[in-house]
Amino acid sequence: MDYYIDLHGGDRFEALVPHVYHVSTENARTTELSLKMAMCVEAEFRIEVPDESAGTVAWAASKGVPGILIERGGMGMWSAEEVEKTKQDVFRIMKYLKIMKADNKIDHYAQAAFKKYDALEAPDGGLWYPVKKPGDAFREDDILGYIKDIYGEIQYIGKAKQRGILLYQKSECDER
Repeated sequence: MDYYIDLHGGDRFEALVPHVYHVSTENARTTELSLKMAMCVEAEFRIEVPDESAGTVAWAASKGVPGILIERGGMGMWSAEEVEKTKQDVFRIMKYLKIMKADNKIDHYAQAAFKKYDALEAPDGGLWYPVKKPGDAFREDDILGYIKDIYGEIQYIGKAKQRGILLYQKSECDER
């Protein structure tokens, strides 16, 4: 395998804003090509992840294979427009990599780039009441949402650990 593209559409319980992940590794060529591939994606946000993070893109990078993960859609649904944008992303990447013939120069998209990401993990079960939605900016200590019990009593207040952008939000627990 020469390159790797992992296409995600938001699980049935994930609301999200389109974004792309690329891997940073000790292999400069892999890191650079992963970044350039990510920049071909029509998404507002780009996140650099270390190669020791979980996932198939990180595994590929550990083997010297440049790769990215594209997130677009959400809640288990893709619109026809989202499917088309994802197809165009893949074609644009293939043209950039000279796998397909390009009629013109392949431009990269202006994206907000992040080198750190974090997930807020709720300590207990309950009902999540979000304050922010995917795509919203927040500052450190901003309230992202609350967990309430079935009687409406607040059990947990979810606060941001640092400033950032909310990329996705889950609506149910992932029991593993």
